[in-house]
Amino acid sequence: MNECTDDGCDPGTGCTHEPIECAEIPCKDLLGCDPALGCRYRCQDGLTAQVLGPVSVCIGGAVEWTLRLTNDTMCAHAATYTFSPLANSWLVVGGSGGQTVPGKANPEDPPVVVDVPIGVSIPEACAPPGGTGIAWEVIEGGGEDCPPVTIASGTKPVIRKRCIDLQVGLIPDADECDPGACIVLNDDDDDVNAVVDMQQSGPIAGEDDLLSVVVSAPGLALSGSESVVFDVHTGFESRVRVYESPDRTGQVPSVPLIVPATDLPKVFYVEGIGPSLSPRDVVLEGSYSGSLGTAADKAHLSVIGVGMAYVPTGFAVVEVQYKKVFQKPSGSRCNVVWNGSRTPVT
Repeated sequence: MNECTDDGCDPGTGCTHEPIECAEIPCKDLLGCDPALGCRYRCQDGLTAQVLGPVSVCIGGAVEWTLRLTNDTMCAHAATYTFSPLANSWLVVGGSGGQTVPGKANPEDPPVVVDVPIGVSIPEACAPPGGTGIAWEVIEGGGEDCPPVTIASGTKPVIRKRCIDLQVGLIPDADECDPGACIVLNDDDDDVNAVVDMQQSGPIAGEDDLLSVVVSAPGLALSGSESVVFDVHTGFESRVRVYESPDRTGQVPSVPLIVPATDLPKVFYVEGIGPSLSPRDVVLEGSYSGSLGTAADKAHLSVIGVGMAYVPTGFAVVEVQYKKVFQKPSGSRCNVVWNGSRTPVT
């Protein structure tokens, strides 16, 4: 029997090993047997890769990309892939792994296509709009006899869209979460009836201390049967109340509240009824989850209470015309330095 150095088969020589070194033949995958060579052969240039998917992602939502692997040979091809965010606000779900694409059964068959889903999302609903993207790479092969080869790589641009929007008072989008909005405790008497406004029920003539919140879906073409959700995650009925009219009529009894798409944009009015215990401890959110994917927008709110008190040093804590000086109109950006203490003044 002939001496042989590899594990191929050549019926013509009568031996199970042909005296040809496999290392002399470049290979990507060690599959198949070529009797003419006696060595496992190489399927050359058979695997290709591309990334499919939209170029925009809703803030506070997710979108699915597709890694498409195409094999036009009769060999199975193994590939590894990586997807990396180009900005810290991205979250790539299933962004790395491996995939084997089987070969064709016959040379005349169409290529074998395998689609791998890759989820890309922006988990923080306060993230500002803008452009960024993902970097990706697909590597074929591996092992001592089949060194890994990059068959496809690149970057994919992504545009962050504000598909759901909360417009809170006069706050710019970039400031909605930090420093957030401020609203004063509604402890004045706008209708001059000797009753603190927040302790009254029903409408109040001249009420001017409620904060407007507009919920809209500028980046989504919603059907009439769909809806968005308005929610107050912290402080509902303890720090704030929500109404459908600026005079305090149409009080919202509970949250989350379903808002039909046909009612958008929808305006709510928020009343401060209890001072915040920490900065930005009231969280407002508008969100959507439906046939177009998911999206959300958040805003943080601080309820500020101001009053007079006598302290042992003889100083009084006062803030004369607080609403007129600092917070007019309600919903201005909250630029105060929060220290949780009172400042005595003479």
